[in-house]
Amino acid sequence: MTSLENVSASLHLALALSLLLVLASYFWRQYRVDRLRETLFKLRAELFDYAASGQISFADPAYTKLRVMMNGMIRFAHKFTFSRIALVILFRKQLERLSTRDHLAEWQEALVDLPEKAQERLREINDKMVVAIVWHSTTGSPILLAAVIFMFVRSNLSGQVKKLDEVSAQLPGVDVVQRQTLNAELDDRQECTYNEPTLAHS
Repeated sequence: MTSLENVSASLHLALALSLLLVLASYFWRQYRVDRLRETLFKLRAELFDYAASGQISFADPAYTKLRVMMNGMIRFAHKFTFSRIALVILFRKQLERLSTRDHLAEWQEALVDLPEKAQERLREINDKMVVAIVWHSTTGSPILLAAVIFMFVRSNLSGQVKKLDEVSAQLPGVDVVQRQTLNAELDDRQECTYNEPTLAHS
């Protein structure tokens, strides 16, 4: 085999490997998003079943806002990447100024009005959702993964042994992501409601 043939074979191999890597990366990314959505769908079903059991009203703000937030997380699951989350955290002050209401704070206030057991159950479902989002984001970013490991190790060394959901909830920016997701979902719903009469008569 001549040197030219060697170069040609090497180029073909490099091209094939590059294509394989791109395809594997694409399908792996899609698989991770689908897996996250499946987890969130199951958590939303848990929330529905809890309300269906009569433990909480379907009309209770604590239920409705948590469900809306979960719908938003499902809708924007493909956007939970390190770069996007970093931008949300970086520009959180500007984003907060654009929102006339803090729907996350309203959900937390509505939660306080529930019986203690109901509060614990809804917080548990919310924490599971946060863990799913954090795990999805961290496994796709070495930087975020290192941050989670650092906080977990630090809490253990300080004697404050914490579960993964507690560590996840304390990560910088988690509340910002929840707030922006909830605000975006509710704002879109209000916009659709506002446009319904116009669409109906057009």
